[in-house]
Amino acid sequence: MIHCHDWQTALVAVLLRTSYSDDPLAKHIPVVFSIHNMGITGSSKDVMERVGLRQSVHRRSKYFNP
Repeated sequence: MIHCHDWQTALVAVLLRTSYSDDPLAKHIPVVFSIHNMGITGSSKDVMERVGLRQSVHRRSKYFNP
């Protein structure tokens, strides 16, 4: 299990589910993402573009299900 805490670690979960989605060792690793302050998310489409991720993964509802 990988526990990502707060926005600084959010790309770990996204990369596991996108770039490593076909990796037999990584694709079934459970990921927990916890946020202690929803007012400071650090989210930015610019960051997603700089690390080479598609705009479609920026959709909050796709990877965040409260």
